[in-house]
Amino acid sequence: MKKKKDFEFAPLSALLNLPYSEAIVWIVLWSFQGHNANCWPTLNTISRRLGGRLKPRRISQLTNKLVKRGWLIKQRRGNRRSNIYVVTIPTDLLFVPDFTSLPFINSENKLASLATIKEPTWLGFLNWAKERLTPSSNKLLEKVEIKVEKDLIQILSPLPESVSMVARKYFAEECYRKIRIEFIVKAEDRQLFSAV
Repeated sequence: MKKKKDFEFAPLSALLNLPYSEAIVWIVLWSFQGHNANCWPTLNTISRRLGGRLKPRRISQLTNKLVKRGWLIKQRRGNRRSNIYVVTIPTDLLFVPDFTSLPFINSENKLASLATIKEPTWLGFLNWAKERLTPSSNKLLEKVEIKVEKDLIQILSPLPESVSMVARKYFAEECYRKIRIEFIVKAEDRQLFSAV
């Protein structure tokens, strides 16, 4: 025979403000609630649910304290009938989020850079190089003339050897799709550039 669970749910974070004995009485009363908010266990039934740790008179005192603190609504029925209990949480402990004004999170720049960071495009390379190269190298790369074909990027402007090696590395190793890169420089441009 399986043992029946005594209770299924209690907002434990809200119970941190209560003394232990009041908290367990509140949880037991919570466990008696069904689909409606009312429950009417006798003090002896509450004591049995607690395993006999608290006597009915002490439970009555604790329920009165819970009423004063706003954790419980108690209605006396008289004629030796059990009280009606409605388990509540004090309104000062309830948190209702304000959804009228949501915080603005600027994610456009992050998403744009994520989308292009490893793409085999010249713009993707420029974004990737901004973090790795000097400002002068980045200015030089922005002025470079390029010709783009299907799986080929031709660089028509002269570049220093170190920058051209970085470009080769990006398109050969960093991109998710490999693309060929060619440096097409006139002989006189190469001689002038190496002389500087």
